[in-house]
Amino acid sequence: LPELGNYRLHQIETKVINTFCHNKLQNSALSPKTVKDMLSVIKLIIKFAGKFDVFCSCDFESVSIKSNKLTVKGLTTVQSRKIKDFLTSNIDYVNVGILISFYTGIRIGELCALKFNDISFETKTMHIDKTMQRIQNFKGDKNKTDIIISSPKSECSIREIPVPQFIIDLIIENDLYKRNAYLLTGEATRFIEPRTLENKFNKIASICNIENATFHMIRHTFASNCIEAGVDAKSL
Repeated sequence: LPELGNYRLHQIETKVINTFCHNKLQNSALSPKTVKDMLSVIKLIIKFAGKFDVFCSCDFESVSIKSNKLTVKGLTTVQSRKIKDFLTSNIDYVNVGILISFYTGIRIGELCALKFNDISFETKTMHIDKTMQRIQNFKGDKNKTDIIISSPKSECSIREIPVPQFIIDLIIENDLYKRNAYLLTGEATRFIEPRTLENKFNKIASICNIENATFHMIRHTFASNCIEAGVDAKSL
């Protein structure tokens, strides 16, 4: 649990644990069950520390991890086409990145951490082995947050994904390829974080007259399209 590794036990307040759980559910896209298991481990560690008269102030009874019973809406075929048409008509690093998400279903944190050298033009695949997220840092200012790039939390999240030929062609034809650079910026030292990318996508959706669209809907739309095409749900 590296996000909590810099805390002393007395600093682990309820807010810290709630933020930790929220990040795991939203930014890392872990399932509620996985986050509950992680929380159980944290409780056991703190319980063990209590044997040595070391305590934390977190009220675990008030930490709630709810399973999302709501069906996440995907984009309609018309909405998807509007956005894709806009993206292909306004090619830049960010728009190519969003197109990649439409055709591969990668998570927003994975896209933000993606570099051009993760993509093989020969095999037309991309290697996903890292994700980006913003976490709270309580070392100094309690409101300070940091961006971290780390490995996915589960082995199944490390994978090879096919990339459509037309995406490869767009990158080449528009001279976007920059080895070792982040795909969303074309620069090796500057990245775009998930929150900023979410805002950029929201602006694009607004231009296309699509209300209440979120970036996660892209992933859900991809999954829905795959299932309709006969792909096994478990392989997604």
